[in-house]
Amino acid sequence: MIDDPWAWAVDGRRVSFCLTFISGRDPAQVITTLGGDPDRLTLYTELEAYQQGRPNTIIRCGTVGTWTFCYEDSAGATATPATAARLSEGTELLQVIKGGDGTNVIVHARNGRRVEWTEPLRSFQPSGKGPHPLHSAVQAQMRREPEVLGLVAALHLIADYVGGHITEADLEGPLLGVVVSLTGLEWQLCG
Repeated sequence: MIDDPWAWAVDGRRVSFCLTFISGRDPAQVITTLGGDPDRLTLYTELEAYQQGRPNTIIRCGTVGTWTFCYEDSAGATATPATAARLSEGTELLQVIKGGDGTNVIVHARNGRRVEWTEPLRSFQPSGKGPHPLHSAVQAQMRREPEVLGLVAALHLIADYVGGHITEADLEGPLLGVVVSLTGLEWQLCG
């Protein structure tokens, strides 16, 4: 696991997060879709985001191939169905949510509609309009390699689909970001 590019996703420092991939959009477009002011976007390293984001959160974005990824370390603002619908309007979205309670969720949305929602460790039928290729592929991967965690299996499948991994160095370095104030289930962009 140490050489695995996704090892950061299961280490104890990242208790919860939401990692979202959006096809064919650049980071500024994604943050604008979330309601952010493109004139107030800032580059934040992971440490700066942590220090400046508390008690709020900072959504940080970068690119991998033709996909933009958003990373939020608290999985609060970007992990809602409404946000996934907004970000996938006219395109495709893949999302991995690691909950602090041990729940891990994979979301696939296209054109504003949820196609698939599944928990990698659960064998029950996933929800969404379907088809459900992520659920089936993660389950198959875990049967072939039982030592692979469901979250990591899902991230590898998504990496193959989007054409690249998000490494710990990617997350530690500067990424375009915006501060988000969380108030209950509602959130607003600050600053």
